Amino acid sequence: MSKASNAVLALSRAFYGKRLTERQYTDIFSCKSINEIASYLRTRTPYSKAFENVPATTFSSSSLENVVKKYSFDKFVSICRYELAIGDEFYKYFIVKTEVEQILGATLLMLGGSKEEYLMSLGNFLDRHLTIDLYALGKANSLEEIADSLKKTKYESIYRKCLSAPERNYLTFELEFDTFFEKYQDELIEKCFKGAEKNEMREVICRFFDKMFIEKQIRITEFYSGSLSVSNLVVPSTVRMSLLSEKQIRELVSATTKKQIDEILLKSPYKNCVRDKNGEIEKELYLDFYRYCKKQIRFSSKPAVVMYCYLFLAENEVRNIIKIIEGIKYNISKEEIKSSLVGIGD
Repeated sequence: MSKASNAVLALSRAFYGKRLTERQYTDIFSCKSINEIASYLRTRTPYSKAFENVPATTFSSSSLENVVKKYSFDKFVSICRYELAIGDEFYKYFIVKTEVEQILGATLLMLGGSKEEYLMSLGNFLDRHLTIDLYALGKANSLEEIADSLKKTKYESIYRKCLSAPERNYLTFELEFDTFFEKYQDELIEKCFKGAEKNEMREVICRFFDKMFIEKQIRITEFYSGSLSVSNLVVPSTVRMSLLSEKQIRELVSATTKKQIDEILLKSPYKNCVRDKNGEIEKELYLDFYRYCKKQIRFSSKPAVVMYCYLFLAENEVRNIIKIIEGIKYNISKEEIKSSLVGIGD
């Protein structure tokens, strides 16, 4: 391993080492308001850096959530900037991931009739490397205008294909963009890695895409069951990154009930996510991937694998904090909030 690559690994582990402790989570749970949480994060945790240049004022749930997201995003930018400086290209995965998330986020809100602010401040680093015009995307007032904002990018043809579909539902856009992203990631792994590192990187990405794929199939059976137009959108041959067999993928796509999905998964690498789990497959899939990333960040010697796992674990921490903020906002019991969190005190 080169010294430069080793630095990416060390940086990722150093950031992970500054994650919230069980004591800090306990302190946050004791806060009685959103402003108390903000004060604690500002003065007692590594999140204090995200509050620099942020006025010490009254916080809404959304404004505090944006500060928390900024902290995680700044760590992501630090690693990507370093990887770019040493000539590695895997950072492009996160660039494309960010672009797809922004496009789908704008689309979801547009389909829901919402014109609220949905684009986060991505900073100068990504502004220089993104291929989409965030300002034009933010100004769009219709799906057609979103498509216009994507002109001359690799996303325009995908978006216009979705616009021409018989039904303009969010699932149409999600499936098309997920298929594109999976194919892009497959090609990037082949380009960037060799040998054992490629095999490890492929496994972690396959596990992530399997989690997304199975969750999507569960959602389809619950909300779109019996819809021929939806079933035609999911093409088994487009699933490239998976630990599932081709037969299992075909069976999952054809499944019309959650029980059928359970039976298929019981014979798959994810059988432990189904067995005696009270039907909470989506939660167990998330926990399974979380545990896998926690193990890899500690024991893998491959920089890209450690970097990827750190970024997922950092996103999980942000997700935990946001759940606490939302729980306090809506007066949800501490026990209920705590039961929804993942990785407290790990």
